[in-house]
Amino acid sequence: MRARLHAWLSERALPVGLLLFLSGFFIAHYDTFFRNAVYATVLLPALLCACLDPRAWMRTIARTPMAWWLILFCVYLNVSPRWNATPTEHDPYLKYSAYIVLFFYAVCVVARQPARLWTVLRMAGVLAAVSACYSFWYVGLDADSLRGGRFHAAAIEHPLLSGNVYGVFLVMWLAEQRQCDHWPRWAAALCALPVFILVLLTQARSPLLGTGFALLLVALSFPAVYRRWVMYACGAGALGLLVFWQPLLMRGLSQRPDIWATVLDQALVHPWLGHGLGSEPVFVRRHSTLFDAHNVPLAVFFYGGAVGLLLWLGVLASAGRALWQQRHHALGLLAAVMLAYGVTTTFFEAGYFISRPKENWFYLWWPLALACAVAAQSIRSTRG
Repeated sequence: MRARLHAWLSERALPVGLLLFLSGFFIAHYDTFFRNAVYATVLLPALLCACLDPRAWMRTIARTPMAWWLILFCVYLNVSPRWNATPTEHDPYLKYSAYIVLFFYAVCVVARQPARLWTVLRMAGVLAAVSACYSFWYVGLDADSLRGGRFHAAAIEHPLLSGNVYGVFLVMWLAEQRQCDHWPRWAAALCALPVFILVLLTQARSPLLGTGFALLLVALSFPAVYRRWVMYACGAGALGLLVFWQPLLMRGLSQRPDIWATVLDQALVHPWLGHGLGSEPVFVRRHSTLFDAHNVPLAVFFYGGAVGLLLWLGVLASAGRALWQQRHHALGLLAAVMLAYGVTTTFFEAGYFISRPKENWFYLWWPLALACAVAAQSIRSTRG
């Protein structure tokens, strides 16, 4: 009975849950549906799988260096409120860290069957394209509706978050072309086109930069005879954006250098151990105040100091090493381009990195969880 329940959870429930995670913002108007779907169909089944088969849980964790780096990073950050000058009364970070670790384990379980994972990704990519078209109808694309501000998706009220989330699926369709049984390229392009238009209309620069770095990785994976033409296409696309898409340039740098300089000055007050979770960086603007570093490495340095930053770099380095070893496999390339996209976008956003499931999980924890799954798969295949 236990074995059958574990098999049902890992082979049926978790793939459906991962699909709901990837498409939750596309099939609902409110983000509460996304959170509840992740709790009920991803985190809870992952917890049950870990309880039903603790040895499989330990094999996934004990054999994967990246998982240990992640656990050490989370443990250290959860200890950091001890030296916070203004600790919070109800500390949610231990709970949020448990969510992240369970999410990693869920992705590792689904990735044991790469074909099933690709099916989930393709279904989510199609839903992203359909929801982009629906957003065009729901919000409207007429000049009057776009003149006053930037475009955003139906269920994601912030333009920048909309661009970052939908950009994940642009990267996925790029990596799809290196899959052995990939869809026809015209079908992938047809699904990617409305997603690309939506990202452009949000006027968000970080998903475009992330997609650019991901495209370079995909280009390098092509045979040498095609690589030159792919690089030419990348350069032409970048030039076209610079010449014809003026709104991307007219908004300047969105105060990012000023924010980073201010947060860095505050972080250097406690450079070794950091301020601890529960503290907040403060950046005062003319009409509002920001409490976000808008940069994950800088936020890690603010909260965890040099020790926390070294642990975070250990997570990234172990992920990069595992993906470099698996770069010739389709799943390894997918994780690599996702990680390139995630590292680029989180350099400008996602300052609240230890959080409940929300938009930044798409470009922060999802690429890292996929990298962990690839690392676990490679170790499992090597040791039999």
